[in-house]
Amino acid sequence: MSTDTALMSQLMIRLPDELHERLEHLAHANARSLNAEVVARLQASLKPASYREREAADATADDSAIAAKMRRMEELVQESTTASDA
Repeated sequence: MSTDTALMSQLMIRLPDELHERLEHLAHANARSLNAEVVARLQASLKPASYREREAADATADDSAIAAKMRRMEELVQESTTASDA
């Protein structure tokens, strides 16, 4: 996160140990500092619902496109196998 620290506020919060450990694990998995992980998650949770819905719809469309490509690849493999058997 490369935001000017002079334009940032500090906030001390108390977290249950389990939540703190989970956030640390997620931060490590996402190659972010704990602070950056918390900020990213807060920002994502505060996006307008319409934006989150659009992102979810885009992800669903991507999944559908990937599934269609995989089905086509399976068909091509099957056709190739059938042709080589003949």
